[in-house]
Amino acid sequence: MGRRSTANKQQVTRGIIEAASRCFAESGYAQITVDDIAHEAKVSKPMLYRYFDSKAELYEDVLNAHVREFMGRLDVILDRFLILDQASIVRELPILAVFVNYAKDSDDGYQLLFESEAIHDPEFSGIVHDFIRSLRTKLLSVPYRCFSEGVTDEARHAESQVILGSTINIARRISGARTELEVEELTGLYRSLLLLPRIAEIEPDCVKNQLRLAC
Repeated sequence: MGRRSTANKQQVTRGIIEAASRCFAESGYAQITVDDIAHEAKVSKPMLYRYFDSKAELYEDVLNAHVREFMGRLDVILDRFLILDQASIVRELPILAVFVNYAKDSDDGYQLLFESEAIHDPEFSGIVHDFIRSLRTKLLSVPYRCFSEGVTDEARHAESQVILGSTINIARRISGARTELEVEELTGLYRSLLLLPRIAEIEPDCVKNQLRLAC
């Protein structure tokens, strides 16, 4: 009996989080009400409050759920880098594939992690900023040619932001591409960026534009 009760609680919680994720991604945190989420989840408002104390708590749980899912996928791919050489990495672009597949599998999750108002909302920005910082750290562990050796930490930080900003935006465009030619062109653009020997030497205005996308 206890196991069934626990399983049922987990199922209801998961259903509410999935419904809330769809609502927040579609309309934004400020515009969505608890009533909206309860309706989407097909539960009563009192039932929803049995599992979550507030809309803010639910939003945090939604963000954290997407962070765990995305980082889990990324860590699986990063393990492959232990057996891949530079040529294979550039040919296969496994990091880009993680972003593209997540955008396809979880459009609402991609919006909330990379494109939503949470990035700028003081109440929730810490979750997203910690996530982005962790992503940059993991990207720097990948032996891309574009990550320069013998440069300052500030330069390497800028390089990781350029790559991350490009990855986020190109992956989103690939996920919505209508033709194979478009996918090939976008993939080629991304591959050419990874082959740059010194991103830190890119024209400053270009770097600033990418930094705004990555922040």
